[in-house]
Amino acid sequence: MLGFDWSGIWGVTRRDIIKYFRSKNQIITSLLMPTIFMIFLRQGFGAVAQNPFFNYSNYIGAGIFCMTAVMGGLFMSGMPILFDKMMGFSDVLTVSPVDHKNLVFGFVLAGTFKITFQSSIIFAIAMLTGLLPVDHGLGVFGMILSVFPIYLILIIGAMAYASIGICIAARCDMQNAFLWTTICQIPLVFISGAMFPVTGFPPIVAQIASINPTTFLADAIRTFLGGEVGYAGTSNLVGGNVYLAYLIDLGAVCIFLIIMLNIAFKIYGRSLRESSGGFTGMVSKRMEKQRKKMMKGLDPESRDAMNILWNKFGAGDMPKLFMKMADGKMSEVEQMFTERGISKEDANRIFEAGMKMMEKMTSGKKK
Repeated sequence: MLGFDWSGIWGVTRRDIIKYFRSKNQIITSLLMPTIFMIFLRQGFGAVAQNPFFNYSNYIGAGIFCMTAVMGGLFMSGMPILFDKMMGFSDVLTVSPVDHKNLVFGFVLAGTFKITFQSSIIFAIAMLTGLLPVDHGLGVFGMILSVFPIYLILIIGAMAYASIGICIAARCDMQNAFLWTTICQIPLVFISGAMFPVTGFPPIVAQIASINPTTFLADAIRTFLGGEVGYAGTSNLVGGNVYLAYLIDLGAVCIFLIIMLNIAFKIYGRSLRESSGGFTGMVSKRMEKQRKKMMKGLDPESRDAMNILWNKFGAGDMPKLFMKMADGKMSEVEQMFTERGISKEDANRIFEAGMKMMEKMTSGKKK
């Protein structure tokens, strides 16, 4: 279906979700800042920023709800990939039969689930502190209906921000990933209409904020949460029709998702083809360095023979081969050569090149 291997996607998603719920500290710390913002910052700013045109407490409340999705997507989606790279598990993913697009989609779905879970808790806190869904004249039933479009736009936005987190984690190590995550997070949240009206920015910044995907996400959420969309919102561009404005915002966020998801596919696929940086990657680099050192000074024929050996065995099986040769288990060595399609002629060339290499190393030690 749609070219995806859903069993592989579910395997990645399930693994990430299980790891998330096992880490209680991660759940608590990820909820700490948005909870403080929703309870204290919203009430404090709402009391100070008195505006006759709109209720700033409700305005920033929807923005904090949106900020939770942005921060969660950037941090919680990239962390599993960073730990996999650090522990060498990315090498396992490299040789897995699951296509890299399915791996990315699995990480995106896992990140989206975590963001939705976290946002649901913040949503409950928001309602307890007075930020309620808009009823649109239908009373309690209308408030219940408003929850569905809120979560629809939230999930789509979460998938987009999770894709950004995956892009960062795929190309950076642990230290640089935190740096680039912060660099991306600040403009996405604060140079947008999430926390402050776009009209309050300087003209150039306002132009940037008006095309920021977070602005569209926050405006769509406000349509059904808090209701403060009449001030510097998309609805002003369509004659005050909040439902048409929501569809425009939804379309903008969907386009953003498609772009970021395709970028994540390419960047993560490229990172899998490179060294993961984990333990296995470190061993491979050291073996490659040792290979170049050992082959230095050999004649072209011997160098070609040794290249055949390295290409057939690789860094992972070379230590096993050397151990068998050192123990004199030549029959097992010949069997390993046969299993990898090395002819007897090439095997003899490899042995001769190996003898030359040993003589070179021995003469070097004597000197």
